Amino acid sequence: MNLDQALATWKLWNLGLTDVPKLVSEYSDGISNRSFLIAGPTHKYVLRLNSLRADQLGVVRADELDILRALSPFGFAPRLAYSDPEQRFQVFHHIAGRQWRPHDLRKLQNVHALEELIERFQKIHPPIRTLNYLAHLEFYQRQLPELQHSLGANTHSDFLHFKRRVIAYFAKPFAPVLCHHDLSPENIVETDSGLVVLDWEYAALGHPDFDKCCVARHAGMASPNPLLTEYIHWLENLWTLVNAET
Repeated sequence: MNLDQALATWKLWNLGLTDVPKLVSEYSDGISNRSFLIAGPTHKYVLRLNSLRADQLGVVRADELDILRALSPFGFAPRLAYSDPEQRFQVFHHIAGRQWRPHDLRKLQNVHALEELIERFQKIHPPIRTLNYLAHLEFYQRQLPELQHSLGANTHSDFLHFKRRVIAYFAKPFAPVLCHHDLSPENIVETDSGLVVLDWEYAALGHPDFDKCCVARHAGMASPNPLLTEYIHWLENLWTLVNAET
């Protein structure tokens, strides 16, 4: 589905529009999805065309929608305006604010503000799956030969060694909490009312330290959990290979 086809469904959105919304601009920072700022007579919205590779990337759209609905009363996630029944696109209410850049997480006050937000949303328990971290890595790894990608011999050996450590680590139980799993500065918008976190498509119940490790990694700070920080390194490498053009 392209943008014009998505916009052509505007009458189904139940947003009180009187005509097809107008394209304002395309956001340039999307890696797998494409997002567009659109405008009606009185309000602006963001239309996100979902990646055709969502299944290969491990995205569970039903979970994302459940999370957005659960977070809606709290104001720290985008408000969903419409979701295409076939999950080809979503429409969100536009958030007026400043999108963070890498330097923003070099400020200690911003790190603390984001850590406080993590603690807030960890207390919310939507009815979604608990991520199996080892299976998630292996899911990406299994796709590499078909995509004609490889970790390389030495890297593959290091990866197998790391997998054994992951198995041992996650053999110990932990209490799962809501995790975003992709807390980069680009997914944070600073508004007059506080921080808003974008792009919950990789979110699931997970390890309490995971999002804090993401923040520490981007902030250049010591990790609260070195193994999870190493996990994020492998996850990003595999995700990049799976998402790359063949």
